[in-house]
Amino acid sequence: MVRVGLWGTFGRGLGDALFPRIVRSELGRRLPGSTFRTWSPDGSAGEPLGEPTEARLDELAGAVDVLVIAPGDLSAGGPFFVEGLGAANEAFVPTAWLGLRLPEDPAPALDARIRQAATHRGSIGVRDDVTRERLRALGVESSVVPDPVVLVDRLFRADEPEERTARLRGSGALPEGDLLAVQGDGSLLPHVEHVAAQLARICEARSLTPVLVELDPDDAPFLAAIAERLPGARRLPAGTDDHDLCALLGWCAGFVGSSPAGGLVASVFDRPALVIGPDMNDLAGAFDRAWELGSTSERIAEMRARLDEHFDRLAALPSVAPEGIDADAAAVRSLVARLAALETGTAAREHELQDLMRKLTRQITESDVRFAGLWRKIHEGDTHYAWQFNRAEEAEELAGKLREEVAWLQSLVDERDRMLDERNRELERARSWYRPRYWFRGRRKGPAPPPEA
Repeated sequence: MVRVGLWGTFGRGLGDALFPRIVRSELGRRLPGSTFRTWSPDGSAGEPLGEPTEARLDELAGAVDVLVIAPGDLSAGGPFFVEGLGAANEAFVPTAWLGLRLPEDPAPALDARIRQAATHRGSIGVRDDVTRERLRALGVESSVVPDPVVLVDRLFRADEPEERTARLRGSGALPEGDLLAVQGDGSLLPHVEHVAAQLARICEARSLTPVLVELDPDDAPFLAAIAERLPGARRLPAGTDDHDLCALLGWCAGFVGSSPAGGLVASVFDRPALVIGPDMNDLAGAFDRAWELGSTSERIAEMRARLDEHFDRLAALPSVAPEGIDADAAAVRSLVARLAALETGTAAREHELQDLMRKLTRQITESDVRFAGLWRKIHEGDTHYAWQFNRAEEAEELAGKLREEVAWLQSLVDERDRMLDERNRELERARSWYRPRYWFRGRRKGPAPPPEA
């Protein structure tokens, strides 16, 4: 297991946010089972570096087996990003610069610091040819490494950009139809009228809906100004997840903005991208040329191949003993550092487990109290149920006796009805026998004659 440390700011814009994720992903694939820790000066993008004291540097050196420093612009000259862990610690912890930039000639004092730090760097990867030439003038050799953002698509599944964009549409954040991603920083604010007119021309020519995306911290003023001049534009909510932003850039019909990272993400997903600046006049014409240029997959493939080679070299650093250092001594130092880190982690884990045990004991006690209350209620319910059950059995027995009595009474009623029917039949027979005789006899004799006067 290799412990990899990553130092950098990682707090400004989409490119800085993606940088540590891509580095962890690429080195993780090459160093299976490795662990990663990220540090930044103020702790906003990882753990805080603290103060560059000797004790702190020794502590940081004991926490990693290999260190990657992504200083960005080295002109600021921060001690963590220039001197790193120091020569003594870097003799045992291979350390690399990645994504180094020197946009201006450094001051003489910084020249000496860079020259001295470069003597014990395991690898130096710069962002552009200008930086490489400035370092070469200091006697420092380096290699130009493309922006790791060119590997951003490896963070996504093949269908994930479309899936995330569909979810944004479902939430109402995106309109229907083909979209043009638009971004700009403060440098474009004085030219907002010209940029808005050119964007309107691009969208009208291709039936695109502009979507304003915030990729850098200082984009908000420009996006607010251009939203007033593009009535049909839709602004993506601030604070949208970086993965959603990348998915949108990879799904849109094109990108126009001042962010190189935004343009690179769009190009990686084979979308026409135009990175603009204050001195660009014919934006519509430039975007038409980017549209007609078609796929940039060959250029992206070449950049990816160079990046893969550089990450292969970084992944090999932990297995290479520094020059002039006994490999056994380096292994012993690394083992001691690991044991110290293991003891610290074990003690912390022990405290966590003790807290967890106390928490579980309290929960069990509270659960026992609740269980006892529930058991009493269940017992009372069982008692009440048994009483009701006995009452129901008694009622059923009484009902059975009543049903027998009702059946006996019904048999008496049936017998009475039978006897009445039989008596009625006898009466009918009697009437049918005697009444006709009496009637004929009376009619034959007739009434007695009245007496003579």
